[in-house]
Amino acid sequence: MAYNDWTLLERWTRERDAEAFAEVARRYAGVVYGACRRVLGDAAEAEDAAQECFLTLAQTRKPPRTNLGAWLHRVAANKARDRVKAASRRRDRERRYMDHQPGATGIAWPEIESLVDDAIAALPEDTRDALVAHFMLGESHAAIAERLGVSRQTVTYRVGKGVEGIREALRTKGIQVGATALTASLTAHMAEAAPAQLIAVVGKMAVSGVPAAAGGALTSAIVSKAVLLGVPLLAVVLGIVAFNQLDSSTGAEDPPTANTATVTSIVAEPAPIGAEAAQVKPDASREPRAENARRDGPILSGAGRDVSGAGRFEVRSSESGAGLEPIDIQLPEPYFGGTPLDYFSENLEERSYKPRPPFMAPKGVTNLAKGKTVTSSDPDPNHGELAFLTDGKKGYQQDYLVELASGVQWAQIDLGQISEIYATVVWHFHAADRVYFDVVVRVADDAEFTKNVQTVFNNDHDNSSGLGVGKDKEYIETYEGRLMDAKGIKGRYVRLYSNGNTTDETNHYVEVEVYGKPVTATVAEPAQEQPAASQPPEQGAAPNDPGANADLEPIAIELPPPNFGGTPLDYHGENLEERSYKLRPPFMAPKGAINLAKGKAVTSSDPDPNYGKLAFLTDGEKGYQQDYLVELTYGVQWAQIDLGQVSEIYAIVVWHFHAADRVYFDFVVRVADDAEFTKNVQNVYNNDHDNSSGFGVGKDKEYIENYEGRLMDAKGIKGRYIRLYSNGNTTDETNHYVEVEVYGKPAAME
Repeated sequence: MAYNDWTLLERWTRERDAEAFAEVARRYAGVVYGACRRVLGDAAEAEDAAQECFLTLAQTRKPPRTNLGAWLHRVAANKARDRVKAASRRRDRERRYMDHQPGATGIAWPEIESLVDDAIAALPEDTRDALVAHFMLGESHAAIAERLGVSRQTVTYRVGKGVEGIREALRTKGIQVGATALTASLTAHMAEAAPAQLIAVVGKMAVSGVPAAAGGALTSAIVSKAVLLGVPLLAVVLGIVAFNQLDSSTGAEDPPTANTATVTSIVAEPAPIGAEAAQVKPDASREPRAENARRDGPILSGAGRDVSGAGRFEVRSSESGAGLEPIDIQLPEPYFGGTPLDYFSENLEERSYKPRPPFMAPKGVTNLAKGKTVTSSDPDPNHGELAFLTDGKKGYQQDYLVELASGVQWAQIDLGQISEIYATVVWHFHAADRVYFDVVVRVADDAEFTKNVQTVFNNDHDNSSGLGVGKDKEYIETYEGRLMDAKGIKGRYVRLYSNGNTTDETNHYVEVEVYGKPVTATVAEPAQEQPAASQPPEQGAAPNDPGANADLEPIAIELPPPNFGGTPLDYHGENLEERSYKLRPPFMAPKGAINLAKGKAVTSSDPDPNYGKLAFLTDGEKGYQQDYLVELTYGVQWAQIDLGQVSEIYAIVVWHFHAADRVYFDFVVRVADDAEFTKNVQNVYNNDHDNSSGFGVGKDKEYIENYEGRLMDAKGIKGRYIRLYSNGNTTDETNHYVEVEVYGKPAAME
């Protein structure tokens, strides 16, 4: 019996029926792969992107209820476009890097590829085998290790040693190539797959019984690769199914069922390493502890520079006077050895080999983070435990390391109470020279980071983390850690972000120390009642009776023409508000409130929308036609409006898309005094009930879009910047806006 798509997805969502999901994948594999292939122009990249699309479908909380083929096609096109953008950014970064390399020749790959092959041929056998298997056959470090019967660290060491051997061979020819550039070139050019016909012929030869001398392990690997190339999507579907069999509301592992597929892993291999890895010696004593080896451990490398002296303190202090004393920061054992980091950035601070001078702070300051609770955007680290961040152990050995997943991730420490914070010291990883990207440290009064949010450190110069453009410098990790002057700010929660590093895409922490003192509790004065006329509205519908207060009047909101048509939305979220077909009552606000957003500048986490222009959000046009629509890419994305000055805000009205019934997920609206959202950050609306966007658990309801838009009561808060987040919708994974209006008045200058 042939089931329809929705029945199959329902069986998958409710019962984790592996065969049902596999059938969906078989139906649409061609659609997805074809879309990816046409955008990317590369078969291997298209396979990877296609696998991501089906992983997205498998993990989505609300499966689409429209045409599934169209939904998957859009997801595929978006993911492929994102890969094109990412590749372009990598090429630009690599080009800037090579421009600053002393002696760099700028020779193109075709001019040196024969020299590279000669260098590979001259490598020791074990090194050459690992390099060929990884770069030419596309095997992961873990797969190579399993096949050879050695540890993954050993394979990582051999691959890194091979990269360094090629660099040395090129240097003898007068060609200087950075480790990062060479690794990227090997990845891009060495894995040029043979034509399918040739692979098939080799496979038939192997099956027919080619003598061992002619085939060996290499022929076996090629045959295995051919099998994978034959059924790439079905294989990943089975991997997804096995992965999701472990998913339940309690986090416990489900017992195997008849529909469970067996796989080893579907976790992507980290990017190949550069020269640092050449210094990692295989050492069984540095293997991950058994209880932490849920997944493969991080790629570690041994670089690190000899630092003369034993400096223990930072140079700066936010205060001066007789009441100050140096903070006693206990430093871990340094790791001496390895190759200096081969990395250049215009934002990288000059390295100092002098001991760090003392950091002065008020007497009585202690490490408030010791033993405190740690949470994270990645609650199940790849390696280690979150508690390691505050356990006081900060050695360079792998046993002390916590590895979070790739991308922008954060770790958060609860100090237990509001405290005055003078300095934060962070050790990411100090067994090698590394730079961690987009390092941002923030402090807030609440765990959701909505109250009194302040930034201590930010070296994200291109706002790729979405937390604002930072002015601090990138830096190379050392055993001293990075000390950040917090200037005595007050807060209870410390959140630390990063976005990969110069070795791979993952994020690491060894220890975090927060030096300060608990704030002495004070008894607040009783609040005096204010006249009703001076108080902002309390509710979003009709909070005030116009006849009861002459200082209030209804906001004049011009509505677009409605679109009557289409199929009612078939979605039943437990947090979905009941739909009302009555007209919205007037919203009362102080006299003189106007739409402050009209014509104002708009920025976004996706500066190059899939469709439309960001300026559409404030141009006053809010029809249901596609001409008025802006589409941002998939995932958590934001759009931001600059009102031009700090203003009193009474109401915000948002039209996402009202040509059809849709619910937009994880809709969060925030207001701040600065464009980086570090000062006076306040929440206006939040319907993210599982904190999947990372801004705290919201209590507002999900709702179905209509031509009236969604009006949110801002209660007269003050701010200059409005930021609106969303995370896909019931139709697809993208994010849409037609118009945003912000009603208020410029704040009086104080």
